[in-house]
Amino acid sequence: MDSLFWDAPEVVRFGITENLYGGDEVRNFRQNRPNPKIEREISNLKVVTFGKDVATVTLEFHRIINGVERFGRQSQTWYRFAEGWKVVSAHVSLLPVQVSKL
Repeated sequence: MDSLFWDAPEVVRFGITENLYGGDEVRNFRQNRPNPKIEREISNLKVVTFGKDVATVTLEFHRIINGVERFGRQSQTWYRFAEGWKVVSAHVSLLPVQVSKL
């Protein structure tokens, strides 16, 4: 996955608990995260292109975290460099836990 991110100081990844600036921070986070295998179900995947070199990707997801079903969303901006497509900006967030009103 690291190879999909632009390796430059300008790349940004805002995660659920972290704000990462630059390829070194993104790579370090991904290499040291406690659970690198995060399974989830994806819905509402949208890919929009702008010309032949820029694309945005948005999606919603849900997964189980500590026995609780959680819903979230993700967005990415991709740019096609000479060496191929790279993520130049990414955002992942969880929605608040829904409390049942019984």
